[in-house]
Amino acid sequence: MKRILLLVLLISVSACVFDESEEDRTFIRENVIPTDIKPLSSVAYTYNNESGNRLVEGKLDLVNASVVDIDLNGTPEWLLSSPLNNSTIWVAVLDDGNVQGFSLDDNGVATEITVTPNKIHSDLTPILTIEEDGDVVIGNIIEEQTAESSTSSVIQLSSGKRAYIRDNGDLVLVDSEKEQQISLNAMPNTRILVDENERLLLLTDYTNRYSQHVLLKFSTAAGIALVETNPELKLKTKINVSSSDVIEGNSLIWTDLNGDQEKEIITTISNPVVSSHIAVFDEDGNSIANSPSIGIELRWRHQIAVADFGLGQKELVATLFPHLDNEIEFFRFENNNLIIDSEDLTFTSHRSSAAANIDMALAADVDADDAVELLIPTEDFNSLAAVKHQSEGSITSVWQTPVAIGGRLMTNISATQTGDGDLQIGVGNNNNQLRIWY
Repeated sequence: MKRILLLVLLISVSACVFDESEEDRTFIRENVIPTDIKPLSSVAYTYNNESGNRLVEGKLDLVNASVVDIDLNGTPEWLLSSPLNNSTIWVAVLDDGNVQGFSLDDNGVATEITVTPNKIHSDLTPILTIEEDGDVVIGNIIEEQTAESSTSSVIQLSSGKRAYIRDNGDLVLVDSEKEQQISLNAMPNTRILVDENERLLLLTDYTNRYSQHVLLKFSTAAGIALVETNPELKLKTKINVSSSDVIEGNSLIWTDLNGDQEKEIITTISNPVVSSHIAVFDEDGNSIANSPSIGIELRWRHQIAVADFGLGQKELVATLFPHLDNEIEFFRFENNNLIIDSEDLTFTSHRSSAAANIDMALAADVDADDAVELLIPTEDFNSLAAVKHQSEGSITSVWQTPVAIGGRLMTNISATQTGDGDLQIGVGNNNNQLRIWY
């Protein structure tokens, strides 16, 4: 664990500056020089999109696609993928933390490659980077102590800056010149989302006042923070839920849902009286839409992606009670309300309440018809199905027979575009294999 994007030693400090306001306190250390920062070619996430919206560009006829199975040295837990020149890179993190990487060429020939480091913390969501010189780097922490109390991964910004959560809840932004730190009381396993202006969005204020324990470790927060990083680290917006509510899960979705060309913040809010509902905020923290509540205590909604799934407008797709039921919900924005259309199907998106992996579904064109579908596992996690929402009251499976994955799904679903824009999709199964469709 030496020369790596994420596991680095931070070297000495020459000056300290405090920037204080009513909303935040920022601590800046000048001339902090992490080792060996290199320009990047690409960054890949288990959730396929830095906005938290699991929507992937490109298309693939999954039913008729070519398939390659790659044997691994153990059971895969995470899978990441990225294009590189005329090939794609696939990196699996095994349940013991060992890492294996492969290059897949146009003919489906897989060649094992070197990934740095060759072992990481398997219980932390990994990030994959391809450096401009072609080096493949994977990791998830900067400071060793972060791994003891947190499952928050480092985020690599296009400018070369890195953001992560320190174990005291501070958000840290570091580059080759300085380290900035802002006290946010960030939830330890929050995903840090990034937009095109390198602003960051994350959950704050972990609370256990009402928790269904839908994720491993921390799964309920009381706040949301929108943070600017340019020119300096600064809190822009803080959203706090009411004292009886919690934000459920560890990731928000940050995308335009209502078609106003501005990003909205989408989350699941729960309380012990009416249970979960979907809530939508603007970037100033104003509530702009809410779905009806489930009305049953201790029930969760798993929000997956925002896309046009066939109805002609953007919708949020979620699964209701993913551990108990197989109901798929589509939410569309209408007159400042979220209107639900749902259907009981034999598909689900989250394996168990003890699983940290919430990336077992995504949105993409998986039948090459130039329209987006929900790609989601069957309830036994042995196959993948595709779902469309072509009209109100009509949520339908695209394929008569789901696509087999060669075993039980153990990883997230990973997807990447090739250099010519085609889509490739991969999974890891309990037979210690990767299966990739190309």
